[in-house]
Amino acid sequence: MIKRPETRWAKTESGYVGYQIIGEGPPDLLLIANWFNTIELWWEQPMAMRFLEVLASLGRLICFDKRGTGVSDALPPGAPLEQFVDDVLAVMDAAGSPCEADRARGQRS
Repeated sequence: MIKRPETRWAKTESGYVGYQIIGEGPPDLLLIANWFNTIELWWEQPMAMRFLEVLASLGRLICFDKRGTGVSDALPPGAPLEQFVDDVLAVMDAAGSPCEADRARGQRS
């Protein structure tokens, strides 16, 4: 059974996004929590823990709460979809993911 990881924080231009890292990679896998099931609640649910354990066996699992949910800060009113993309890239950067976050930023400019 895997241990509950510490919650870390990725800084964005308008707040903080809570994330956790489970397992080791490569590859890096990204799992985004939804509004009814957050990264903190997963550890209280045996089936969710087992799901995380299986995913973490495939590589380094990076889980985070979308802003406005769980431990992450609220989104500014009327935040565009690009804000969500910026949050994803901030988490990937903070986690040290070797993904092409910089290239993705350049393509969106």
